[in-house]
Amino acid sequence: MGCKGFRLDDNIMIAREIRLKHEADRPYKEVLEERNAIKKERLNSVHCALCRLPYKSFEVNYVLPFKLLMMFKNHTYVSGRHDTLNLAHLKVTAPEFLSHGARLCEICYMLIIEEYKLVE
Repeated sequence: MGCKGFRLDDNIMIAREIRLKHEADRPYKEVLEERNAIKKERLNSVHCALCRLPYKSFEVNYVLPFKLLMMFKNHTYVSGRHDTLNLAHLKVTAPEFLSHGARLCEICYMLIIEEYKLVE
């Protein structure tokens, strides 16, 4: 994996304990319905390729080649803005992947297009 270590966030453990305690006070059927609703919502959501936020499928209707996203990543790195944006998840695993489409939300789409205009 290449992992040298990890750190467990105490807040997550406390939040889980509170949630489990809260679920113990409610009927099992109600808890099960809530879990199924959350699972269904997660399955119906689509993530933006740049910001990785979940959206409804009709909100992520912009498709750009992955090559433009890599151009955006490289240009932000060269211009020194890579510290403000976390773009580590944008990686090319194979050259054929550059021609694939990436689904973006409206804000990320406008950001990529304006950056492309700036590069030109």
